[in-house]
Amino acid sequence: MSTRTVGSIPQSLDGHGVYRVGAGRLTLDLIVNVFHRGATPEEIAQEFPSL
Repeated sequence: MSTRTVGSIPQSLDGHGVYRVGAGRLTLDLIVNVFHRGATPEEIAQEFPSL
């Protein structure tokens, strides 16, 4: 299986050591938890438009 990078994902580390993803205030933990609950990448993108 090959991996292809489609685009750069904006991310930042806040003053509390929490990674934030996208243009909003979404935490990386939130995105990972939604994925682990069974959401597909497409569903996550629809649920969080700032990604």
